[in-house]
Amino acid sequence: MTKRELVLAVSGAADIPPKAVEMILNTTVETIIDAVASGDSITIPGFGTFFTKHRAARVCRNPKTGEPVKVDACEVPVFKPSKMLKEAVKR
Repeated sequence: MTKRELVLAVSGAADIPPKAVEMILNTTVETIIDAVASGDSITIPGFGTFFTKHRAARVCRNPKTGEPVKVDACEVPVFKPSKMLKEAVKR
């Protein structure tokens, strides 16, 4: 499903104009990005949790040459689906 298809589906289900749904969706995504980037977590019951996780520095290998390559520590965004979402996908 594309963003446009999502906007149209929500618009039809909620009887809200597509422009308003798109504005709400864009604002929601921006808010989640800002919160996760600042180290906060966002929990949406029944859907999941967005948060950051620390990834430690490590040494990997270049698959082409076999040379060791240092990879710096960093923060990465993570999404953990809720139990309800996991069960819905299992069906």
